Amino acid sequence: MYAYSLADPANPQQLSVVTHVRSCDPVAVQGNYAYVTLRSGTVCGGSNLMNVYNVTNLSGPVLVKTINMNSPNGLGINNNALYVTNPAGIKIFNISQPDNPVAVLDIPESSATDVIPYYNTLLVQLSKGTALYDISSPLTPAFLSRINQ
Repeated sequence: MYAYSLADPANPQQLSVVTHVRSCDPVAVQGNYAYVTLRSGTVCGGSNLMNVYNVTNLSGPVLVKTINMNSPNGLGINNNALYVTNPAGIKIFNISQPDNPVAVLDIPESSATDVIPYYNTLLVQLSKGTALYDISSPLTPAFLSRINQ
């Protein structure tokens, strides 16, 4: 995980690098916390977990929690909800205490690979299409529709 200063947008300056076991590692940040999923079974190698970092000091992020997971992939944040995709679906965490995510719901959604919270809609990329969920209540998404490829 890399942190850069954009004080001069034309010349970003690297502030820090967090290294870990080699792994695919998407990152989502909200406030002073960064959530990083690491997954094995790909060309990336690695482990299956989510790390939570306190990034209050961007020059020295601090690992505050590690959560073992089943092949986590994409992730996104909407208010106090963190959505993490995996081969079986979407795992939803309550991050009202950002340093201590609590799993609150699993939504079965075969082959979910990524999520994008967009206003009150969660776009879920599937291996063969896209699913849409209403997230006006972020911790309890409601299925809207599916577009198959």
